[in-house]
Amino acid sequence: MGSLADDGSYRDSIWYKTIGEAYIPIAFAAAAAADPDVKLYYNDYSIEWGGAKSTAAQNIVKLIQSYGGKIDGVGLQAHFTVGQTPARKDLASNLKAFTDLGVEVAYTEVDVRMETPATDANLQQQSTEFSNIVGACLDTEGCVGVTIWDWTDKYSWVPSTFPGYGAACPWDENFEKKPAYQGILEVLGGEASASTSTSVSASASAPETTSAVISTTAAAVTSTSSSSISTSTSVSSSIPAAPTSSSSPSTTLATSSRTSSAIPSSSSSATPTDFIPQPSSTATGRVKVYYQCGGINYQGSTECEEGLTCKKWNPYYSQCIQA
Repeated sequence: MGSLADDGSYRDSIWYKTIGEAYIPIAFAAAAAADPDVKLYYNDYSIEWGGAKSTAAQNIVKLIQSYGGKIDGVGLQAHFTVGQTPARKDLASNLKAFTDLGVEVAYTEVDVRMETPATDANLQQQSTEFSNIVGACLDTEGCVGVTIWDWTDKYSWVPSTFPGYGAACPWDENFEKKPAYQGILEVLGGEASASTSTSVSASASAPETTSAVISTTAAAVTSTSSSSISTSTSVSSSIPAAPTSSSSPSTTLATSSRTSSAIPSSSSSATPTDFIPQPSSTATGRVKVYYQCGGINYQGSTECEEGLTCKKWNPYYSQCIQA
């Protein structure tokens, strides 16, 4: 799940409500500190075409960069519906909007669903749209890969999430290649024939997490047990300094025994806010939902409001959640 709502605004998460948009560069800095060599991506859906959400995702890249943080790429999930997938040139234009910011891009969760049962016409249209998606990546310098989510309709997430829709993958439920497979192969420069070899095993015991990764540098389709995009998490790092254009002082956050630290706001009119969520009232009051109620060196109230329970997540942080 990305940080953005469908209209391009920030999701109303505890992180955003408590910290503001700076929680994103903080998270990227923490991941970079945990593994300086890992590639860090921002991954989201509905940012595959030009519009408010794509622009907002581009602004997230700029935000992280303005804090001096590391961001290597942007993952575009690419969950499409037959007949509604943008044209190849429009997909490529949107990809370039991201690569122009100095990051690489990848399609990370591609599927193209349709109403079921599938018709021959929709299967042919699906083939065209898969071809356009892969082609847009090929057309874009800095697009490093395409990952299909999943590779066979047998294990697709679509029917359980979008009732009445399915048939979203290049292989059907019986592991037979659909026209979409041939469309992908042809755009990669291969020959669409029944004898074309593939390293994807048509096994009835295939794991539900299997996905297919398409290399944009060779006409091949291979299988992998996970997405081509990896991330790491950590709670030990220093946050990046505030943008140089900000009048707010730069500060450092470290996971020591202290429980609070100020962070700069990206807004010039805003004042620094506490990073660690604080109780809603005095130590004798009750804590609101999603606020901190315990942890090492925590000095606030440990009693949640009615209907809530204080959940211990780790030695440093407990939180009031629904009982």
